[in-house]
Amino acid sequence: MDRMQVGDEVKVVCKSSPWWDARGVITEIIQRRDEQNGKTLQECAVTFKAGRGWFMAEHLIRVRPSNTDRLLGGEACIRCRSSRTVLSP
Repeated sequence: MDRMQVGDEVKVVCKSSPWWDARGVITEIIQRRDEQNGKTLQECAVTFKAGRGWFMAEHLIRVRPSNTDRLLGGEACIRCRSSRTVLSP
């Protein structure tokens, strides 16, 4: 299982949650042992623009920060323009 970390930007994927599809940042993590199957579970505090909530790690997915999307998009445009060659007749 891929572990969440404090500072990760995440999106809530639990459809029954009022925070479903909201993006936020993990601010606190509690790890506990599940006695039935021996696995370590993570509960994550996620801070949103409009509040804070606690979620099991399996109800969250990591997302790229939106500023990274802008950076990658801008870099792709620059590389595309610089790789074009103008053919002279």
